[in-house]
Amino acid sequence: MLPTLIPALLLATLACQPPSQDSGPVDDTGPSHPCLQAGADCTLAETATARGVHAGAAVPNGPSDERLAAMTTHFDSATAENAMKWGATCPTLGSCDYTQADAFMDFAEGARLRIRGHTLVWGQSPGHGHPGDLATLAEQADDPYTFMEQAITDHVTAMVGRYRGRVESWDVINEPLAPFGSTLDESVFYNAMGPDYLDLALRVAHQVDPNARLFVNEYVVSDYDGDKALAFVGLLDELMARGAPIHGAGIQAHLYLEVPELDALTALIATIAALGLDVELTEMDVAKLALQEQLDDGEDLFEAQAAAYGVLVQACLAEPRCTGVTTWGIDDGDSWLDSMPPYDAMAPHLPLLLDTDLQPKPAYHTVRELLASGGEA
Repeated sequence: MLPTLIPALLLATLACQPPSQDSGPVDDTGPSHPCLQAGADCTLAETATARGVHAGAAVPNGPSDERLAAMTTHFDSATAENAMKWGATCPTLGSCDYTQADAFMDFAEGARLRIRGHTLVWGQSPGHGHPGDLATLAEQADDPYTFMEQAITDHVTAMVGRYRGRVESWDVINEPLAPFGSTLDESVFYNAMGPDYLDLALRVAHQVDPNARLFVNEYVVSDYDGDKALAFVGLLDELMARGAPIHGAGIQAHLYLEVPELDALTALIATIAALGLDVELTEMDVAKLALQEQLDDGEDLFEAQAAAYGVLVQACLAEPRCTGVTTWGIDDGDSWLDSMPPYDAMAPHLPLLLDTDLQPKPAYHTVRELLASGGEA
């Protein structure tokens, strides 16, 4: 379904290609690198670097020394799970504390990890995704549009400016589409400014740090060739046609409901890349519920999970503009799924690449082997 869109989308966007970006670590040795040889005893981080893509994880607030050591050993890219979100830094508008964000940055830089900033503008979760009083203040403003325009400008300027030159990529906009729909989410930002808030956030971020890669990050549920996936491609195309400075698209890969078809995910990544954008799988985890059919057939949980991760990584490696994959958490002992309703009812989910003892699982080895082989199962 999606491949038929590629020629039309490509022709429509030739005039609005983003500037060339440094999209990943440079592989100076090619396929002869020791970590890309069969049977190589390399970590996931070492193998990803040799392949020329990033293998990352989201870092929680206040992680233990053991967890940070595992992060440094196994991953080469870091995303702050919560510390850099607007509502996390500024629970109420104008009242900000960057202690946790600074701690994350200090760790990631000290460990020489590539840094993805997450996230500047997210319409969900008041007090977490954005300041808890933002909606009320906007509604009470004489001119909600101007109020929100200034609020976004101030926040993006503050965050991107604070970490200018240190954050390689930003998820500037997170989940602009309705959670289970194909239209723009009627968020606090949309209600005040309509779709203009999207362009505004991207333009301000680019003005403050012209060297940062700017992403729009979206959860397309599990139907990677369905209406929401098509709407996401259309939104990216529209932003580029309007001249918004966008360099990449993040496809969240929370597998809650089912494992996607390899062909569908591969086609979606290729379609986005044909627009002239980089792509990353930004929030990978594989919940038990997504594997229920395989488990009902008697398959081992961890082998089924490894196969699901294999689908994600193979789809990324099939497209040269897919520059990285990131798990949403470091290890099974600290997954957001175990504490977030309604998913907590099925805890423990054990959805990540390292187990509760911070040791590699079958999925870890599958991901590493696919990176070593270039995607050949």
